[in-house]
Amino acid sequence: MLVTTFLCIFNKIAGVVPSLRGDWAWSCSMRKPTSHICGGSLINGQWIVTAAHCVSSGTLASSYKWICGIYERNKQNTDIDFDNYVMPACFPAKTDTYEGATSVTTGWGTFFPDESPDTSRKEMGIRVLTEADCVKKFGANMLNTTTQICAGATGIVLNMYQGNSGDPLLVEHSNGLWYLAGLASWGYGYADGHVYTSLSAYRDWVQGHVSTFPSGSD
Repeated sequence: MLVTTFLCIFNKIAGVVPSLRGDWAWSCSMRKPTSHICGGSLINGQWIVTAAHCVSSGTLASSYKWICGIYERNKQNTDIDFDNYVMPACFPAKTDTYEGATSVTTGWGTFFPDESPDTSRKEMGIRVLTEADCVKKFGANMLNTTTQICAGATGIVLNMYQGNSGDPLLVEHSNGLWYLAGLASWGYGYADGHVYTSLSAYRDWVQGHVSTFPSGSD
């Protein structure tokens, strides 16, 4: 199963703050060759999920480098071994919905329009929007509400900019664990919201590919 028995890190935040070492232990940095370009999330010992547009069509998987379970982006590990700082994300059920939920996004990209990329991971507390608010903000013709969800820091100008595609949208369940609700897909930039690919909608697709392709397959 993709839903792991590992304890998902518990943390509550407000605004944009640096992540503590060991928090969000499934959060990963995608690099090519050494520069951070996208975020991703570890879902087991061999597989990471990210946004589709982060990966160029026809490019070998070996062209990218993933760094997981670290605080500083310029420190590299070679293997993904589970410990207190590296563990897989909890994957949502197909029936999970998150409208109105307080959530967290985390990554190595920028959250402000004139901000320079940072070597350390940051996190931001945001709220999952209702379907109606999502359509109102981004337009019905730009969204597929079956496979996409929206979240944002409503009321302040705070968003994700360069290097945040593929970053996780994390929602705390009633059991106290944080689940991977979505992956950052796109937004309009200087706005108070972002569109995420829903992992609940793609659970079967992800599970099918993970069980089909061998580890390290290009």
